[in-house]
This record gives sequence, structure tokens and C-alpha cells, in this order.
Amino acid sequence: MKLYYTTFESPLGWLLLVGKDGKLVELHRPKPSREEAISDVPPEAEESESGFGEIIELLRLYFQGKPVDFSRVPVELDGLGEFEKSVLIETMRIPYGSITSYGELAAIAGSPGAARAVGNAMRKNPLLIIVPCHRVLYSSGGIGGYSAGLNLKRKLLALEGVSI
Repeated sequence: MKLYYTTFESPLGWLLLVGKDGKLVELHRPKPSREEAISDVPPEAEESESGFGEIIELLRLYFQGKPVDFSRVPVELDGLGEFEKSVLIETMRIPYGSITSYGELAAIAGSPGAARAVGNAMRKNPLLIIVPCHRVLYSSGGIGGYSAGLNLKRKLLALEGVSI
């Protein structure tokens, strides 16, 4: 099936959404302009807003500071290993405004002691915000890492009322 994409202007910048077969495949980090956002469009993708309506509405609510549960958004995690998929699926279950640690998430995903592997799975997250890896911190309370940059992680946590 063909890939399709659309863009969404958020308070943090332009987001690129890519879908396939009614599922969200990618949600890229914010870019300063629409032109920069679409520079990441896969070459085979066609522009279409069809299939993104509910996701865009949820993103609007999220950026208005409303608690949003993205766990019902249909996502595609092809290309990831089973452990990585399980970690990202468990990450989708972390409630709005809540945080957990890499170690706690490893245990929930069935691999206690695999905190570093959880961090590696987070780096491969193709669905920023929807799979809220910004809600995962070091067990010491430190911010940890974030593939889209620590500044964005802090902004997303602050939007959800989490102070670090």
C-alpha cells in the first residue's frame, strides 16, 4: 500500500505525519517551517490529509494542554525488533503527565535489568509524541536522553505539567 503524508503546524513547529494502510508510520520532530518538515517526506509518499483527521485533532488538543490518550491511535512499527516494539507499545501506555524510568519500563516490557536496551529502543522511536518516550527518565530523576533533543523533551514534559 502507498505511503501518504500531511503536515501539522504545532506551537513547537511543523510536524510531518506519514501513514500507510490507515496507520501512523512516522511522526517527525518539529521543524521551523513546512518546507523543512516536508524535506523528510519519503520519496514514494503522496500528500493526503485523508486518514489523519483524528490524529490531528488529538495533537491539537495535546498542544492546548489537554490530557490526551494516544494509545488508541493505530500505529505501524515495522522494521523494529520484537523487544523494541514491546518497549514502544508499553511506552504508549504511560499516562499523560506521568513519568517512568528506563528500568521500570524494562521490567514492564518483560526484561528487568535492560534499561540501556530500553534507551536504545527509544532512539528508534519513529512516532514522537504519540509514543511518548519523553515521559521516560533516569531512575535518579535525571532527564535522560531524547533523540529529538533535550530542549524538546523539556517542553513536552512542561506542557504536560511535569517539572524536572
